[in-house]
Amino acid sequence: MIQRYREMVDDPLRLAAFRRAIEAAVGEGTSVIDVGCGLGTYAIFAARAGATRVVAIDEGPVAEVAREVVRANGCEDRVRVVRGRSTEVEPQGRVDLAIFEDYVSGLLTPQIVHVLRDLRARWLKPGGRLLPARARVFAALVAARDMHHALDRFHATQERVAGVDFGAARRRAIASTHAASLGAAALLAEPLLVDELDLVTLDVARINGKGRVVVTRDAVAHGVLVWFALELGPTWLGTGPLDPTSAWRQLFLPFAEPLRVDAGASVDLELEAAPLGDALLWRWSATTPTTRAAAHSLDGLVLGADALKGGRPDLVHARGEELEIDAEILASVDGARDQGAIGALLQARFPSRFATKADAEQRVARVLGRYRKPTPT
Repeated sequence: MIQRYREMVDDPLRLAAFRRAIEAAVGEGTSVIDVGCGLGTYAIFAARAGATRVVAIDEGPVAEVAREVVRANGCEDRVRVVRGRSTEVEPQGRVDLAIFEDYVSGLLTPQIVHVLRDLRARWLKPGGRLLPARARVFAALVAARDMHHALDRFHATQERVAGVDFGAARRRAIASTHAASLGAAALLAEPLLVDELDLVTLDVARINGKGRVVVTRDAVAHGVLVWFALELGPTWLGTGPLDPTSAWRQLFLPFAEPLRVDAGASVDLELEAAPLGDALLWRWSATTPTTRAAAHSLDGLVLGADALKGGRPDLVHARGEELEIDAEILASVDGARDQGAIGALLQARFPSRFATKADAEQRVARVLGRYRKPTPT
């Protein structure tokens, strides 16, 4: 886990762009929050730029390492590291600047938008700034034979392996999004600017755009590649095939059947993403004068009737044993009993469910861990 964060730090162009943007945005007396702080890099940049109060938040155990990094760099008097979710931490005063760059390959998820809304509602002062403040989403028609072959590995046998038909699994694999790291050689046309988003005012995880591109060579198009760029002052930090390799990856949206295209042909690309619960659903298509390839990631979700029913607001839940156990744990929290005492009560009420007191105590720790207050330095 820590190695992943070290790999992210090993991205000099990205770090230099953020450092310049932070130094331009921070002055003496500036207050800052760094959400998803990782090893605390941007928090340290802010402190060194003159910020007098920096809150660095990460929900993972890397926050413990960030504390050590902050201390080793002499910034512990200005940087307070908090382990927890920014949406669950109580602000101790609003800040002038919020730094957030924990974006995914396709830029957004509903949870990311929830974090951005919360920063605006509870953390930022009126007129406070978000860094980055804007994002652009791009798409391109690409040749990605190796990726498509890996997804469609049983194409030659028509999805039959050892006498078993796995066609149902293929449909879902092809109708899913996949992280990718493709270079310029994959591009079959100039990238298309699909959407530009104001991250400061964003309320819904939605991306929508379309446009016409001209194919540059005879080839087979295996899908659409999606990536983003973040505005950092006068600089746009991109993650696409024409940009330097970064810690972020792109998003590959495959076609069920590759699309043969000719040099000079016009292709209409259309891309849309919209939220469904905690997921972001993608729809993509490429249309030539003679044929069309289209897909929707809803077809890639493994959703049974129970899962769909579970998202309905009129669903009435029954109190099964698992719910009863959690309810017993929460009802036993009175500010006096410790976890061991609650575990003993749990075992006494559900003896067939917990063979030992240790089993009951583990369940108590897991349930109450969801409500543990974030721990500052």
